[in-house]
Amino acid sequence: MPLALYGLVYLLIVLMFSAIFNWLAELSPTLYFKAPSIFQAVVKFLNSVVSFSLGIWLLLLLFVMWYVFANKYTVWASIGEAFHLFGQKKKKLLRIFIFALVTAVLFTVVAIPFRMLFASVTVLSMLFDLLVLFFFVGWLRLVVVRMLKE
Repeated sequence: MPLALYGLVYLLIVLMFSAIFNWLAELSPTLYFKAPSIFQAVVKFLNSVVSFSLGIWLLLLLFVMWYVFANKYTVWASIGEAFHLFGQKKKKLLRIFIFALVTAVLFTVVAIPFRMLFASVTVLSMLFDLLVLFFFVGWLRLVVVRMLKE
């Protein structure tokens, strides 16, 4: 239930930011109609940033829940305790969130040459992206668990 609520909040935030970004892009109709593809690309990028940020917050919340569940082995008590722990350690989790965003951007920049290398073979490109994703998620889980053990 709490994750369904998070999903609903996620959807509302994404829709709200999408509407705001579209409204800001259309404030100047002259500029918008001269270069609509640029405005659409900027709106798409900003929507992606919001979605990715919310996805990282979800991962952080899930990792805290899994950590608490591994210690308690009761589902509902673990979820409540995880939200409580999430609230207690929000400054540390905010630092981890910012660090994860910077790391994801760096992974993306470093991966550009490899994506160009694998661009002709779709399967290799997808496998490379999955490898980077699994590495990032595993690394993020280790960082969260180390922070929680402190």
